Amino acid sequence: MLEQAEVTGRPATGIGFGFGERGHLALRTILPLHEQGTQLGYLLVGEDMGHLLGHLDDLFQLHHLLLIERPYLERHAIDLGEVADETAFPRHRLTARSAKSIPAPLRQRIVTGELAGLERGELLSDNGNRYFVGAIPLRDPAGELLGRIVTLRDISAAHQAFGETLILINGLTAVLVILLLGFLYHITTRAERRMETAYHELETSHHQLERAKREWSDAFDAIAEPIFLHDHKFRIVRANRAYAELAGEPFQALIGRPYWEAFPRGDGPLPGCGSAIRDIELYTAREEQQEHFTTADGRHFTSRSFYTRHTDGSFRYSVHILSDQTELEQLAENLRHEVRARRIISGSNQALIHAENEPQLLQRICDLIADEAELPLAWIGYREDDPERTLRVVASAGIEEVDTELLGLTWADTEQGQNPAARAIRSGELLLVRDIERDTTCEACQALARKIGYRSVLVFPLEARGRTFGALALAGIEADTFSEEEITLLHELADDLAFGVVALRSNAEREQAEARQLELLQQLETSLNKTVEAMAIAVEARDPYTAGHQRHVAELATAIAGEMNLTEAQREAVRIAATIHDVGKIYVPAEILSKPGRLSEMEFSLIKSHPQVGYDILKEIDFPWPVAEMVYQHHERLDGSGYPRGLKDGEILLEARIIAVADVVEAMVAHRPYRPSRSIEEALAELAEGSGSRYDPEVVDVCTRLFRDKGFELTTN
Repeated sequence: MLEQAEVTGRPATGIGFGFGERGHLALRTILPLHEQGTQLGYLLVGEDMGHLLGHLDDLFQLHHLLLIERPYLERHAIDLGEVADETAFPRHRLTARSAKSIPAPLRQRIVTGELAGLERGELLSDNGNRYFVGAIPLRDPAGELLGRIVTLRDISAAHQAFGETLILINGLTAVLVILLLGFLYHITTRAERRMETAYHELETSHHQLERAKREWSDAFDAIAEPIFLHDHKFRIVRANRAYAELAGEPFQALIGRPYWEAFPRGDGPLPGCGSAIRDIELYTAREEQQEHFTTADGRHFTSRSFYTRHTDGSFRYSVHILSDQTELEQLAENLRHEVRARRIISGSNQALIHAENEPQLLQRICDLIADEAELPLAWIGYREDDPERTLRVVASAGIEEVDTELLGLTWADTEQGQNPAARAIRSGELLLVRDIERDTTCEACQALARKIGYRSVLVFPLEARGRTFGALALAGIEADTFSEEEITLLHELADDLAFGVVALRSNAEREQAEARQLELLQQLETSLNKTVEAMAIAVEARDPYTAGHQRHVAELATAIAGEMNLTEAQREAVRIAATIHDVGKIYVPAEILSKPGRLSEMEFSLIKSHPQVGYDILKEIDFPWPVAEMVYQHHERLDGSGYPRGLKDGEILLEARIIAVADVVEAMVAHRPYRPSRSIEEALAELAEGSGSRYDPEVVDVCTRLFRDKGFELTTN
């Protein structure tokens, strides 16, 4: 039967025989298993012949012997182990026997192998007893005789009516044979049907699992963010297409390798990842680990990981989601420089307006630059037209007078006059030394840089009426401290400083200096707004369904702040914070942001982390207002049901409460891929329901009044 199933690839039908592990003969049917055209193996279904014969004994009150041909066993190398009467029947083996004793004539026939005559039934006598004996041949699927089932019935009580009894027994034997074959056929057929049904159900389930696996794999590869999974030995077990492209290797080459051999490349796992694996018992399955790293080519990435477990609580694998933050880091860095320059410009404007004399102005400017820009050195030197061409320090911050001797302060083109300030005075152009350790033109400058602790130098010549009369010198702690935008703004500051010096000598010119400072401040504010807008666009460009959301929230939040009579500074703070309140979503995969169906718990936890991420991005930017904290709190609620910190009542900034209400209204009235837009009345009803519990009641009242009484209309996408 096995050969038949192997050849046809289909279940073997009919009745077949086989030997089990313990040498028992059994009825068998064979069902081949396939998967995608590949044969995996076979399912064997059967019933032990010894059990079947026992059922027949009880049913028909007969005794049965199961005889297996010894030559058949030897030809097929079948070992039945220890069998009763091993030596009594040299030509046969009895593997199942229900007869308590075997009559001598039958024993003789078994010993000599003369059993063929019993297939039609025969009467045997032994010590005055009479028996009716029959033999049913058993053949293997190839047709070879493997043995017989011998039936034995004691008919001694009926020997007087031998003729009638013989006819009756012959008929009974025929009936028994038919019943036996029918019984065996019924069992085998029913088993075949059951196995066919189970086979088809198994095949259907397998196809469904394969389809689900393909759909999951396609969705996994469609995610734009690089994702990889690793085991407890940091070996990659799965990665999406984006990760393979980032690593620069095909997917097949990545599996089974430590991830630091692919990306991010290094000598071992990321520090946080390694320590977390060692302390895995301290972490829950959904707890997020986050760390930042920079590649050799200067790109900035964030790795966010989740640790999953088996049902028994043991570690299963870690899921890492990588986000390229290079562009956002650059935007944030530019914003920090612009905010820094804005504070300096604003402060210098006040210094120019209120300065009573020139030395006071110059010292105030140096102090302001050193304090606001956190620079280790700022100084102003005037050129003298004496024979030595002295460069006189008139104001400084972060440098002592004795230290100026190291510079050999002269603006003459001599060996002592090669410091950056002297060179800028001679050329009349700004001078930028990106890394003073690599600038060999002035060894004294390098010595001073090492003493004070700075690496980069920026010098602006001070000019008035076509003549360079001095220089403003700044030093930065790091190499390349100054950005191009900051240099441009500070250059204008130097020009205004020079103009202010002259203006102090002329009241008429002072008014012009104030006007220029105001214009510069306005230009800086415009630049700041453009940078904030660029950050908002960078976030919303990843999700077309929410494009414009932050801008619309900013419009409504600013209107509410105006209606509540907040100061101009507070209104500006609300506008900027609302414009970038979702900047943290830059870390959330775009596929999750625009997913049309219900989010999983892990996906929702990613979205809920965006206030924390936004705070981390903005906290180092020195805004004049607590913008980072407003972004951090815009999902907090008065009753403590918000996130990420569960703040309550007075712990939440008023500006954050305003943004929260505006955020809820805009989100409800805007269309989303997973639901249609709601009406403004439905949004206001939501606010009314949560007023005093989730939302600030005063903010809710003002927002409601804007829409119902003052005709405010919210532009939506």
